[in-house]
Amino acid sequence: MDEANDRKVTIGLIGIGEILGLHLEALRANPEYELISICGLSEAQVRKTAAAHGCKGFTDYCDLLAEKPDVVLVSLPHGLHCRVTLEAFAAGCHVLVEKPMAVTVDECRQMLDAAREHGRHLIVTAASGMYPGPVLTGRKFKAGELGRFFTGSIINERFYFHEGRPEWYLDPAMSGG
Repeated sequence: MDEANDRKVTIGLIGIGEILGLHLEALRANPEYELISICGLSEAQVRKTAAAHGCKGFTDYCDLLAEKPDVVLVSLPHGLHCRVTLEAFAAGCHVLVEKPMAVTVDECRQMLDAAREHGRHLIVTAASGMYPGPVLTGRKFKAGELGRFFTGSIINERFYFHEGRPEWYLDPAMSGG
């Protein structure tokens, strides 16, 4: 919660593709956040997802940004991360962007510069940190149950190429190569 006025931190999700379930699970597990809007390309999927989670739904991320969520989670094809992140900062939002941050070093620099310019936070994330195991480990560490932290890792084995994988994963301009 926002300590200054005891209100929940509002979240807008831009991109409701393959990883959506993990983000929704993380939001459910953290009651200090409130999902207020989602954005996706499929109007039918947007309507269904928004109705299921009691939030607004958009097919144009500019409409979501106009809602002024505190934080925007950018979960789009990698080649779109920079542009959408820059626009989110300009709209006054903090940004949580899926890994990889962007597809070029120059785009990463633009994103970092924009965060500083607008006084916003930029966090690059991987959803695997929100799996039950890492979350429980973090809680136990914070409670002092695990001793001194040295290092950690998450084993995440999956088949990258499978039927149903969005085509943009194979497009170097969108995926980063």
